[in-house]
Parts: sequence; C-alpha cells; structure tokens
Amino acid sequence: MWVTVLLGGLQNFGNFLLKYWKEVVIGLMVATIGYQNFATTRFFFGADTIPYLKAQNVKLAADFKTAVTANATLTQSITALNSTIEADAAQSAQEQAQITALQGKLNTMAANNSKKVQTILNTPTPKYCETSISLLRQYQKQLTWGAQQ
Repeated sequence: MWVTVLLGGLQNFGNFLLKYWKEVVIGLMVATIGYQNFATTRFFFGADTIPYLKAQNVKLAADFKTAVTANATLTQSITALNSTIEADAAQSAQEQAQITALQGKLNTMAANNSKKVQTILNTPTPKYCETSISLLRQYQKQLTWGAQQ
C-alpha cells in the first residue's frame, strides 16, 4: 500500500517537474546565489560562501599582521644576539692572544728558572760556613725576592 502511495507521489512530482522545470531551475539558481552571497557558514559539500571567505580574509589579514610583527621582533632579537656573539668572539680572541703571550712568558720564565736551578744544583755544596758566606756574596746580585724581579 505504501508503495503505491510512494509511486503515485513520484508520478505527481515527475509531472510537476515536467510542467514547471524552468521555474524549478530558476528557483534552484536563486537559492544557490542566495546561499553563496548571504550564508556565513558552509552547509552543502563544504562549498565556501562569499561572506565566509570575507571573514576568513579578515582573520588571515590579522594573523598576517601578527606574524609580520613577530617576525620583526624576532629579527631584532637575532640581530642583538648576533652582535653580542660577535663582541664575545672579539673578546675571546683578545683573551686568547693574551693567553698565548702569557704562555710564552711563562715558558721563558720556566726555562730561566730551570737554568738557575740547574746552576745551583751543579754548584758544589759548600762544606764550611766561610765558603757558604763567600758563595752567597758571589750570588747576591742574582738573588731577587718578590717584586724586585
């Protein structure tokens, strides 16, 4: 029974479409144009509407401005860090040059002290007090203490 009612309804609908097909097509076109121009949300097939795209454009423009500002801030921070790193590298190079110079001086002093120690060790040890005093007088000018160097 419901099948006959359904088929009868389809027949009536088919007759209606055959009789008023131009009006149906025009109605569908008006509905599509209205949907595209006035709907702010996407209802059918994920199709983007003009108001939806305008809202997205405004949002993306704001996001773009935020990104440009963040990019400028990041560029300034990177530039400041790069200048700090360059200054630190220059300072490090100066300190390395000082270390190299001091190492050379230290090596020279160590060699000189080693020669002095070897001279002292090679000098025969006095066995009597008079020879010790005589030896001290002989090396008196070579003896230096603290800041007298």
